[in-house]
Amino acid sequence: MIHSLIASGSSSHKIKEGNAADLYKSKIIIAIDIGHSKNKPGATSSKGISEYYFNFNIGKLLLNKLLAEGYTNAFIVNYQGDDISLKDRVNVANNKKADLFISIHHDSVQPKYLISWRHNKKQKFYCDLFSGYSIFYSNKNIVANKSLMFAKILGSKLTRNKLTPSLHHAEKLNGESRDLVNKPLGIYRVDDFGVIKSTKMPAVIFECGIIVNRNEELLLSNHAYKAIIATSIINSINVFFRNYGHTRNSLQHSLSQCLPLPLTTPQTASTSANHSQTATVYHQSCTSAAPCGQRPYQRRSLTTLRGLCRSCA
Repeated sequence: MIHSLIASGSSSHKIKEGNAADLYKSKIIIAIDIGHSKNKPGATSSKGISEYYFNFNIGKLLLNKLLAEGYTNAFIVNYQGDDISLKDRVNVANNKKADLFISIHHDSVQPKYLISWRHNKKQKFYCDLFSGYSIFYSNKNIVANKSLMFAKILGSKLTRNKLTPSLHHAEKLNGESRDLVNKPLGIYRVDDFGVIKSTKMPAVIFECGIIVNRNEELLLSNHAYKAIIATSIINSINVFFRNYGHTRNSLQHSLSQCLPLPLTTPQTASTSANHSQTATVYHQSCTSAAPCGQRPYQRRSLTTLRGLCRSCA
């Protein structure tokens, strides 16, 4: 199973999504949050290896691949693995005006499922009942719709590369009972997770797999498998910024850049019964249907959006 999965995904090591915002990749800021720290390492694998070790290896691999792909402003929030609070992690991403926040984790299970075994003559704990990745987003994030959109893209890329989601967080159990909003893609809504709730950009927590599962730990320790995960994330970033995203920096239009196309203004609007169909100018950005992805700048009636800024037209 391990060898067939790696073999089937090995062709995905090269980015296949084409040129995604090539002109702007160096302007897009990706924040990679490596879950936990050296002193507070999180979960423990079936062989006794700390979660932080897995998180760091995937995070570092992802960063290197992003830099090679042209995302030269990608960075790791806590590269040294120091003990920093969740609030500090959020502040780092917000202060750097990141355009996307990805928190890398590896999963465990509830204690009731753990079974004792011996590895290298030492007692360890495992659970082979559950396997797979999980994606979390918060509906309290200020751009929750884009967080969910990125989560969907990521889930699609992972499943296309033969990875499967874990559904165990939805079990009606103390410590779980998470809101599974997309079962096929393994997406959960968890509103009060601080790092994805308080960031000012689209944000997800990505649990790469379950390290107390003995077979999955082998996969998650395999370089080729880790490369499949990293490439799936990068392909998702490419698609997201090409189709749905915008940066908070170079791609975001200010009002001085986002000039309206010629339309009838309120000063010349008709006072007849057709008044509701006369265009009204709003002091915002261009329509959300426009390539820049901003809010409506102009609107014709209450339901029909009209007009793109000159940059998007």
